[in-house]
Amino acid sequence: MSPSASRVTIIVLVCSLAINLLFAGVIIGKVLRDHPHVGPMPSNLGWIVRYLNEDTRQALRPDLEAHRQQTLPLLRDMRRAQQEFETALVDPDMNQQELATTLEETLSELRTTSTAFQAAMHEQMIRVVVQLDAEQRQNVAQYLHRHHPRRPSGERMDRHREPSRR
Repeated sequence: MSPSASRVTIIVLVCSLAINLLFAGVIIGKVLRDHPHVGPMPSNLGWIVRYLNEDTRQALRPDLEAHRQQTLPLLRDMRRAQQEFETALVDPDMNQQELATTLEETLSELRTTSTAFQAAMHEQMIRVVVQLDAEQRQNVAQYLHRHHPRRPSGERMDRHREPSRR
């Protein structure tokens, strides 16, 4: 492999890594950081029950706890893949080919685990939402709209600025 091809490969891998770490970091950070203000509740889907009455939260609690136990191994696998990636990234003894192979393997594992985690979250969200009445589903929809507003097609959202008003 020529030096310029190796350099391009490394640049592509680093960009891919950045995107994957961003995606995984957002998921992991959200799971680990967000705790509902309603007492001890699994944080994975805590946002969905935040505005529900206490009786409904209590009824959902066992299912959400079981889901948390199911997804913990996926979170551990994601953390392990990230650590392996970071270790390889700073290993001065790896040549370019070894580094590229290791990075590809760890990023592939991270993608696989992230996809499995996201699928588990979606399945659990469906199981929870179908148990809600129309008013509760409306509250969930309002929460989603407030925290993930839609933008006109093609309009770019800057993380630090409000979208332009047209």
